[in-house]
Amino acid sequence: MFFDAPVTGRRAARQDGTPHVRLWLARFVWMVHLGVVGFFVVGWLLPWRWALWGVAAGVPTLQLIWWAMEDRCPLTVLEEALRGSRGIPSGAPDDGLAPPNFVTRLLTAMLGRPVSQRVSDRVVNGVAWSGFSVAVLRLAF
Repeated sequence: MFFDAPVTGRRAARQDGTPHVRLWLARFVWMVHLGVVGFFVVGWLLPWRWALWGVAAGVPTLQLIWWAMEDRCPLTVLEEALRGSRGIPSGAPDDGLAPPNFVTRLLTAMLGRPVSQRVSDRVVNGVAWSGFSVAVLRLAF
């Protein structure tokens, strides 16, 4: 679903020539990406001040990085480079192309139906800035 077809046996590379180690590194980057997303989703709920500061500082930093990279996440870019892809197609999920970013792919898999990039972006911004607001309020009071 999120990963390429599993590499079985003693094959050193996939059929397209991507080395086995790079695929595992890409999977590791995907898991880190999932962890970062998870932290921003629930970080404001955690009882530790470091988590609140992480959300309060991380959300604006993340927005600046996305803005600087033209709405691309560096973890997505790294995963694509490790997989040897030229970038995830930007077409709509119902065009038969892969969804354009990590969260769109994640939401599509979770909901079991295609999610548009626009909906995905709104969900990301809503969750991120809501968590940021709650974290800042908890730090202030």
